[in-house]
Amino acid sequence: MRKHIFLIISLFWLLPLTTLADGVVTGTVTLNGQTIEAEYYIHGSTARLGSGYNACIPQYSIGKVEVPYYIIVDGYPYPVTELSTFAFRRCNRITEVTLSEGVMRIGDFAFAGCPSLQKVTLPSSLTSIGTGAFIDLPALERIYCYATTPPTWEYNDVFCFHTDGIGDTHEYHTDQVTLHVPACGYRLYRTTTFTNPQLGWTTPDGWSYFNNVEILDATGVDFDIIFLNDGDWNVASNWNMGVVPQYPFNNVLIVGDVVIPNGYRAEANKISICGGSITIKDGGQLVHNNAGVVATAEKNIVGLPDKNYLLTNPVMDEQDPVALDMTNGDYSLYYFDHSETPEWRNYQQGAFNLLNGKGYLYTNGEDAKIAFHGELNPTNTDIVMDLAYDAEAYYAGFNLVGNPYCCNAYLTEYRDFYTLNDDEDEVVIASDYVIAPMQAILLKALEEEQLTFTTTEPSYEQQAITISLTRDNANLCDNARIRLGAGIGLEKFQLNADHGKLYFPMDDKEYAVAYADTLAVMPMNFKAENEGVYMLYFDTDSLTFDYLHLIDNFTEDDVDLLETPSYTFNVEATDSEDRFLVVFDPSGTEAPTDHLTEYGESSSTFAFISNGEIRLVENYPDASLQVVDMMGRVVVQEDAMNRVSTSGMAKGVYMLRLINGKDVKVQKMVVE
Repeated sequence: MRKHIFLIISLFWLLPLTTLADGVVTGTVTLNGQTIEAEYYIHGSTARLGSGYNACIPQYSIGKVEVPYYIIVDGYPYPVTELSTFAFRRCNRITEVTLSEGVMRIGDFAFAGCPSLQKVTLPSSLTSIGTGAFIDLPALERIYCYATTPPTWEYNDVFCFHTDGIGDTHEYHTDQVTLHVPACGYRLYRTTTFTNPQLGWTTPDGWSYFNNVEILDATGVDFDIIFLNDGDWNVASNWNMGVVPQYPFNNVLIVGDVVIPNGYRAEANKISICGGSITIKDGGQLVHNNAGVVATAEKNIVGLPDKNYLLTNPVMDEQDPVALDMTNGDYSLYYFDHSETPEWRNYQQGAFNLLNGKGYLYTNGEDAKIAFHGELNPTNTDIVMDLAYDAEAYYAGFNLVGNPYCCNAYLTEYRDFYTLNDDEDEVVIASDYVIAPMQAILLKALEEEQLTFTTTEPSYEQQAITISLTRDNANLCDNARIRLGAGIGLEKFQLNADHGKLYFPMDDKEYAVAYADTLAVMPMNFKAENEGVYMLYFDTDSLTFDYLHLIDNFTEDDVDLLETPSYTFNVEATDSEDRFLVVFDPSGTEAPTDHLTEYGESSSTFAFISNGEIRLVENYPDASLQVVDMMGRVVVQEDAMNRVSTSGMAKGVYMLRLINGKDVKVQKMVVE
C-alpha cells in the first residue's frame, strides 16, 4: 500500500501545477475516521500542517488523528511534507497521531504539551525533528518510527517527557516510552550521537536515550529471534529472547555485529542481516538454509616457510589474493591442474582469483589472517563440482578441490582423499571423512565426472586397515590403507620426496589405498630417502579380523598385529623397496589353519619344491592352489592339483594360498 501511495505522491511532483501564493489555507485531517478541517501553510508546491503560530485543529479535539498524504486546494494537490511549529501544541485530548509518508520534517514544539497523547507513528520519509517537538507528554507510551536512518534533531531537548511546563528545566524520562524502529536501523538508533550546531558540543542523540527499543513487525523480514548486541553468537544475553537459536527451528535476524568463535557451530533455519554483520572465526561454523547470507570467514596463517595450507575460498564470490593480503611477506600460492605442465601453477608467475570450492596450496613466512567476505552457500543444498581428467597427464585425474560451505562437509559418495599431515608438510590419506571449513582435499577422478559435497553426515560401513608411518618418533609422515570389499584404489601422491613412502604395488602403479575382499597377501613397499628408525602403526580398533600379520621380508620378522599393532624397523638407503607383506583374513570367522612359515621348517607346511614342481604334502581333491608374486599378482591358479610346475616362474619369493572351502592356508616359498 505504501509503495502505491509513494507512486501517487511522486506523480504529483511531475504535474504542471499553478500554485497559490504562499500563505495559510484550509485543508483536512482525519479525526477518529471522520474528516475535519485543519490549517495548512502553502509554501511553493508543498503544504505544511499548521500555520506556524497555533495548533492546526481545535485544541479540544478528542481521539486519533491521521495526517493525509496531500491536500487539494483550488483543484490542485499539495503534498504534505512538514509539520509546522506548534502543529498540535496543547491539543489536550488527542490520544494518537499518525503522519503520512512524505512528511520529512516535524517542526519545533509540534507535539509539546499534549497530556493525553499515547502513541505517535512517524513515516519512513522523516529526516529531521525540530527542538522541543516531544516535550511535556506524560502519557506517551509508544513511538513507531519507520525511518531506517534515524531522523536528525536540531537541539538536545527533543525528547523530554516530563510533566512540568515547557519553560522548566527539561529532564529525559524515556523509560516510560517504547521506541519501535526498523530492523535495519536498530543499531543506528541505539548509537547515534548529536552535535549541537550552535555550541559545537557532542551528546548522545535523543534516540539513544531510549532504553526500551523494539524491532518493528512490519519489516518484511521473517524472524523469531534477534541478535541485538555486538558479541559472540553463543552468548544468550546477546539475543532478545535470552536464548541461543536452535536448528532448524529459529529464523534469525542479525542487527548487531555477531562473532562465531573457534570451536562453535552456529545453527539457524534462516538468517537475515539488517545493519549488522557476521564474522566466522577460524574453527567456527555456520549452518543456515537460506540464500543471501553474507559473512566474513577468517583463516589464521602461522608464519613458517615450510608450513603448507591446503585451503579453499568458502564464499560464493571470487576473492582477490591481493585484497585478502595473501601476497604480503615471503609467500607462495599455487593451484593444481594435472593437465598442465608443471601441474602446480604459481600465482607469482600469473595472477588468479580464488574460486569457491577450488583448492589452493599456500605458505607464508609471516603470520597472517585471511578474511574471505561474501555470500555463503546454503547448507541444505548439495554442491556439485566437475572433476577434470586427462589420461595423458602424469598425475592423471588428480583434482584439488575444497569445502564450499562454512561448516563441516562430506562427500555424498564414498571415496578416499588426501589432506595435510599434522606437520602440514606432506599430504596423507585423510583419517576420517569430515572436510572442515576452508579445507581443501586432493582426490583422483577415474574419468571426467562430478563430485557432490553435502553437509549431511553419511554412514560409511566399510572396514579398513590404516597403516601409519612415522620417523624417529615424530609426527605422521605417510600412511596407507587397505579397504575390505570391492572398489578402486587411490594412487600415491606426495609433496615432498624426502619423506618415507608407503605404498602397494599394483598393475605397475603405486597405490596409497588398495582393496581386498578375500584372504589376502598384500605386498607393501617402502621407500625412504633418509636413513633412520621408522615405525608402522596398524589401526585395528574397528576390525573384526581373526588374523592379521605383518611380514618383514628383510628381517623375516612375523608380527601378529592383533596382539602388537606396531612395528619398528631400521632403514638404510640401499634397502630394497619390496620390504613388507600384509597377510589377513577378513572373513571374521576362524584364522587360517597355518600362518606364514619358512618353507620346509614347520610341520604345518603344506607344500614343498622338488624337481621343478610345487608339490602338496597331502592330497586335496577339492582345493584350489594360488601362487602370488611379490606384486600381489596371482601368477598360477590350479584346481584339484597336487603339483604345479615352476618352469614359467621367475626366481624370487612367492606366496602360496591353498583354499579348501573355508579353510585357507598360506605359506611363503622361494623359487631358485
